[in-house]
Amino acid sequence: MTHSCLTFEHIQLHRKQNLVFEDLCYRFDHGKRYALMGPNGSGKSSLLHVAMGLVAPQKGVCTLLGGAPARARIRVSYLPEKLFFFPSLAAKDLLRTLTTSPDHRARAGDFLKTLEFSNGLYDKSLRDLSKGSYQKILLSICLTAEKELYLLDEPTTGLDPESIDKVLKMMADLSTQGRTVLFTTHNIEETKDVDTLLTLQNHRLFPLEKKKAIDYHKNTWGAL
Repeated sequence: MTHSCLTFEHIQLHRKQNLVFEDLCYRFDHGKRYALMGPNGSGKSSLLHVAMGLVAPQKGVCTLLGGAPARARIRVSYLPEKLFFFPSLAAKDLLRTLTTSPDHRARAGDFLKTLEFSNGLYDKSLRDLSKGSYQKILLSICLTAEKELYLLDEPTTGLDPESIDKVLKMMADLSTQGRTVLFTTHNIEETKDVDTLLTLQNHRLFPLEKKKAIDYHKNTWGAL
């Protein structure tokens, strides 16, 4: 029997005495793209934390790539919503530090060119980069890593529309290669081509039908 890529079974999670998940269950299949929406504080980041084994639920079991998250996460490319490094670090040094091989570094550099990351930015310190330029570096590293699962928390934050389209296309390309992508977003337009749109409501995770998703989004959360 083929294992699901990522499985949550009856997860209950409290953080700082607040209930985040209550009997949360879901199975993610290999080679699919999933988008996760929900209001701020609904638990989107916490779901990824549990998947990566960074947070242990009080009840239930999370299975990542057929095993325990702490052991399997080496096979995952994970981009947190907020990732900070020394502000004096140069962009080129961040790229060198986070890529795992010369081939990975070359792939990341090629994708940065696609995102129109100018050569003049490589010598700039992180403190002098715009939010979008900093995000482009992180995305180039994350999306060009050869992993089985990609967990991306608000990956398009700070990006211009053209770059967003290129990032979404890269995600689609990954899924056609048999890899799984799960990303969080507040933008319903970014979810139109995914295999499954998910939402977190009332401490549980459930899919939305695409034809109802936009109306549900507007009626439930308004303009996020």
